[in-house]
Amino acid sequence: MSNQVISEAIVKEYEAILLNFTVPNTIVIRQATEQMKTRLENPLSLPILFYIVFHHPNPDVRQLAAVLMRLKLISHWARLSDGARNEIKTGLINFISSPQLLDNNHTRVLTSIVEVLGKVGKMCLPAQSW
Repeated sequence: MSNQVISEAIVKEYEAILLNFTVPNTIVIRQATEQMKTRLENPLSLPILFYIVFHHPNPDVRQLAAVLMRLKLISHWARLSDGARNEIKTGLINFISSPQLLDNNHTRVLTSIVEVLGKVGKMCLPAQSW
C-alpha cells in the first residue's frame, strides 16, 4: 500500500465500515452501505480495499473488501497510478504463489481474491500490461 497517499486513519475508517456490515442490525448495515457507497466513488478505494484484503484479521471483512474491490475494478482501474496498479498486480501474484498465505485463508476469502485476480487479468492481459 502506498503510504504516501493512504493513511492508517483512512484504512481504519474503511475497516470500521466493513465491520458494520457484519453487525446483525439492518439500520447499522444501511448506514454502512451509504458510507461505503460514498467512499467507493474514489479510485483510491481500490488500494485501501486491497490492503484490507491481505491484512485484516477478520475473514468476513477480508472477503467483503475483495468483493467490493472486484466490483469497482473496471470503473477505477484506469484512474489508478501505474504504481498502484503494479502494486495490486504484484500483490495478487505473490499471494497465489505463497502456500502459507493460501493455507491461512478461508475458502470464501480465497475465492473472492481469485475473482479479483481474474478480473485484473481480464483487463491487463489483452492490453499486454501484465
